[in-house]
Amino acid sequence: MTEIELFAKHYFGLGLNVTCISNRINEHNFYCRNILKTPNHKWKHLFTQRQLQTEFQKYEWDSATGVGCVTGFQDLRVIDIDGCNDYNFLDEVLALLELPTNYEWVTLSGSKNGFHIFISSNKFSYLNESQVVTTFPPKEEYKHKLEKVEILWNTHVVLPPSIHNSGNSYSFINCKYPKSLPKVVKHRKVSSFIDKYLQAEKKIIGRGYGEVLFEFIPPNIPSNLDEDDVSRLENKTIICVLDIETDGLPRKNLVSIEYPNVVQVAWLLMDTDGNIFKKESDLINYPNITYTEAFAVNQIDINLVKRIGKQPDEAYRKLISDIKISDFIVAHNIDFDLPILRSQLKKYQVQDPFSSKKTICTMKETIDYCNIPNFDGRNKFPKLTELYKKLFDYDIEQKHNAESDAFLTAKCFKELLTKGIIDLDNY
Repeated sequence: MTEIELFAKHYFGLGLNVTCISNRINEHNFYCRNILKTPNHKWKHLFTQRQLQTEFQKYEWDSATGVGCVTGFQDLRVIDIDGCNDYNFLDEVLALLELPTNYEWVTLSGSKNGFHIFISSNKFSYLNESQVVTTFPPKEEYKHKLEKVEILWNTHVVLPPSIHNSGNSYSFINCKYPKSLPKVVKHRKVSSFIDKYLQAEKKIIGRGYGEVLFEFIPPNIPSNLDEDDVSRLENKTIICVLDIETDGLPRKNLVSIEYPNVVQVAWLLMDTDGNIFKKESDLINYPNITYTEAFAVNQIDINLVKRIGKQPDEAYRKLISDIKISDFIVAHNIDFDLPILRSQLKKYQVQDPFSSKKTICTMKETIDYCNIPNFDGRNKFPKLTELYKKLFDYDIEQKHNAESDAFLTAKCFKELLTKGIIDLDNY
């Protein structure tokens, strides 16, 4: 029995409606944008009825890459804190929700850039039965700590130890596995959390026991479920932010440069307001892949790349389709990323659209802004973490993972636009 099946049996025994996830394409996951977050079987009925044990046993656990559950069934909800790896902030949130700091039902997302808090709670009254998710941006004073919060009312959620497309696995923060179902959190505590940290319009729903009862309506921003809808970018300036991880560094000889292979490529599409409309991340299983020291630095499991990685031409064609509709290409140290990517496009006979695109390097463009002296007295190229510190006065840890770094670069770029440090009209 695999580790994933053992976890799945445990979740089922607790009373969750459990799903099986696989990277094998079938009629149930073919049309979904992220196969590693999608059940490979029928599952919509699990919102309203308890899963049968015979049904659970029929799932293809031997080939599973993950396990999930459905929110909405028996009031299960998830508070998804996106773009955050601050454990002190997490403790603040748990305290506000009247949950212990060692609460078992907190997971670290597979991207290592967010938390999921599983609770039992009523749905907001103004939401219709089909409402899947509510998305809130942070208040200005908290934007350095998180990107957004999504409350997952009725949808599918991935559970540990599922594999994420970045190559990482989901995990519980305070335990190996929870021993009981998620705790009940009162409606007013969820409201207090939103009121303190997030942008939302207050809606009075009643009065009782000497207090006014509120619910909160978020501004209209894309949710993770909307992010694949690039049609919403029509008539907008489109910015593609990208990052790569490789199996080594470029090597120069007398006549040419030998470029490394790309192991992971990640990118996102955003508008000039910083709204993200699409996120992609792929491990690349290139021919004759072999272990190098770079895998240890990137913390990428070569066996996992062989198992779930995409073929190079497939991954690059996905990237190129988004590059074609983009107006600007942004990266931190773009002079490293682009030559390697272009060498890969040539190697795998994929069309190269980069020459017609405007490019911006967040590293080179912020040398003087960051004002960090080098050993020779001149300002040095800022690391991504140093740029983030300068922009937000907040320390972060760089993960050396393309998905995480692309996200942080996008967040920095949005702030550079907001502060007027970068003006797109100058490019």
